[in-house]
Amino acid sequence: MFKHKPIARYIALMFLLPIVVHANDNVEMESLRAELQQIKQNYEARIQALEARLQQTESIANTADKNAQAASVQASKAPISSNALNPDIALILSGTYAHRAQNSDYHITNFQSGGEIGPGTRGFNLGESELGIAASVDDKFYGRLNLALANDNSVSVEEAFVQTTSLPAALTLKAGRFYSGIGYLNAQHAHTWDFVDNPLAYQAFLGTQFGDDGVQLTWLAPTDLFLEVGAEYGRGRIAETEGRDQNKGGAGAIFAHLGGDVGVSNNWRAGLSYLSVSPESRESQDVDTAGNTVINSFTGNSQMWLADFVWKWV
Repeated sequence: MFKHKPIARYIALMFLLPIVVHANDNVEMESLRAELQQIKQNYEARIQALEARLQQTESIANTADKNAQAASVQASKAPISSNALNPDIALILSGTYAHRAQNSDYHITNFQSGGEIGPGTRGFNLGESELGIAASVDDKFYGRLNLALANDNSVSVEEAFVQTTSLPAALTLKAGRFYSGIGYLNAQHAHTWDFVDNPLAYQAFLGTQFGDDGVQLTWLAPTDLFLEVGAEYGRGRIAETEGRDQNKGGAGAIFAHLGGDVGVSNNWRAGLSYLSVSPESRESQDVDTAGNTVINSFTGNSQMWLADFVWKWV
């Protein structure tokens, strides 16, 4: 009888072990659930804190933006002081010394060139000085004035125009007196030329440079390759004449410029332009075959095509 008791105990212990293990597993799972719930609550608290900070930051930013807009409106209503525009003022002197055999008072045969052609007088010469004033009118317009001070103490207006700075679609509108955008050198002032005088074609056909009173519209293509297209309509001033005295214009021009870079040391630009002018009683002084001074007068229409190409290596 005593020999059967240990066996019975072992059997009872075997049945109790799974119950104990199962109870331990339940306790561990409950502990894990509690820890997971605590972590979840901590993350939710952090998220709520971040959302509160974000709302506070947005509120501060909105308030600052409203204050900035109010300050901008107030500034726009404020009167402009005498030096608020702060214009750029430049005085350029172009003195020269010339030694040559050619007569300074020469003319181009069979061309009614007019204007200031030729290389100028021999010896020391103050040449043409230039006074330039430029400034931004506001955030939409830019103005420029260029006065030419000749060596005979006369003053003339080379350019005086207003130009837009913020038109949509890469458009720019210019109005006033300005050098035309035709060709390559025409729009450049004399002090920027590589030589003391302009090429012969400019002197013969344009009286050195063509400037007019009118409007100009240009479009700059939004591409890596430089592409500019423009059109002009004006009074019809050329050389020393003042153009037609009538309501409609007397000159029109269109031009296109294309250019780009080749490597790091080369660049190029090509252009095609068309100019149409209808002068009235355009006079020019000339010398006939007998050496007598005569005055020529022309009224009619003149058309000219220009093609230019420049390659630069630096």
